[in-house]
Amino acid sequence: MLEHVENSSDKTDWRKDDVASFCGVGTRTVENWMTREGLPHYKIGHVVRFKPQDVKDFLESKRQVVRG
Repeated sequence: MLEHVENSSDKTDWRKDDVASFCGVGTRTVENWMTREGLPHYKIGHVVRFKPQDVKDFLESKRQVVRG
């Protein structure tokens, strides 16, 4: 699945499991990000989709520099 996500163009919307694979987390974490962290998504009926650039922007906004 990850290979498909990395090779896909930004014109293809991602499913929850695509986002999870891309981020290296479980789908439950993606659901938590949607409800608690404001991960942009859209829902039509029971279908949830994500714009790849929105996911990348979301991750970038969460990035922190940690100095030891």
